[in-house]
Amino acid sequence: MYKKRVTDAISAIKNGEMIIIMDDEDRENEGDLVFAGIFSTPQKINFMAQEACGLICVCVTDDVARKLDLPPMVRHNSSNHETAFTISIDAREAKTGISAYERDMTIRLMCEPNATPQDFVRPGHIFPLIAKEGGVLVRTGHTEAGVDICRLAGVLPIAVICEIMKKDGSMARRGDKFLLDFSKKHNIKILYVSDIIQYRLNFENLVSEKSRENVEFMGCECEKLSFFDHLQREHIVFSFSPKHADCADSKHTIESKKVKDFKQSKRSKHAYKPAIRFHNVQSDLALLQNNEEFSALLRSIEHLKAKGGYLIFLNTQLSSAPKGEGIKDFGIGAQILKRLGVEDFILLSASSSKSAYSALSGFNLHLVETIEV
Repeated sequence: MYKKRVTDAISAIKNGEMIIIMDDEDRENEGDLVFAGIFSTPQKINFMAQEACGLICVCVTDDVARKLDLPPMVRHNSSNHETAFTISIDAREAKTGISAYERDMTIRLMCEPNATPQDFVRPGHIFPLIAKEGGVLVRTGHTEAGVDICRLAGVLPIAVICEIMKKDGSMARRGDKFLLDFSKKHNIKILYVSDIIQYRLNFENLVSEKSRENVEFMGCECEKLSFFDHLQREHIVFSFSPKHADCADSKHTIESKKVKDFKQSKRSKHAYKPAIRFHNVQSDLALLQNNEEFSALLRSIEHLKAKGGYLIFLNTQLSSAPKGEGIKDFGIGAQILKRLGVEDFILLSASSSKSAYSALSGFNLHLVETIEV
């Protein structure tokens, strides 16, 4: 079914039509109207403003952002979903910049191959968003989905996007049927981020295993696996088997010179966050992604020592980011988990919310439960 939704969406985008993008078919989530920027018209912008009522943004690649000199809106992004807003812009020839005609003018100018930074004024009324390189296989956001569906359709990877709100001002959600009714009323096709993930995984893989060796880590004999992603960043997996349950206790571990060396090394930038249990392998996994206290690593390792499992260090390069950043940026880790044969899991996290980890079904992963620790 996902293939049909993707191919239908590709046809719609090629024909200049709008689609609705949501996270996952089985999640109660919000929806965005999306169309390819090269097909922008004042009428489409007015429809978004009048019917969707959300903020109209333009999803671009990092190359476009650099070309048009669009720096991040803030130095440290502390928003809930780490949406990569740049400084807002208007076409230099626009007057107020807010009308549907002038917002369309700005969008079409962004799509011009010869456009330069001097063609725009800052700030303005169009809000560019920078998609992660690698798209939804790296970050499962609507920004990446917009750029990806344009690429799959063979058109310029610049997408116009707008959240859909209900008439009472609340966000439209799949669970209250508003988005399904909206889709039928306006004859707009629905696509899920998880659909794009599954579709791309049929012919793409951003992660490759480079090596494995037997090592000692935190007082335990284990296997170390090295993975590299599309940006040639290394991600490390330590595989523990249940026979290592008699590893050094936590007090000894804390004092271990190896641990101190590891903490002080550059790999500490990879950070330390959730511990995860995977039912299908009957073991635990500590997925270390964002900045946390080093003690989080020690707490997580106790699960592994008792039952066996995996310890993963993701090189997210977010060491200077605020606490909580990078939640949607788990696509590389998800692909590593697929390589490890993981499917169902329980997440031990600083937050008990499941909602941050969207579109997991696209990776054939199922979050059974989130336990706050």
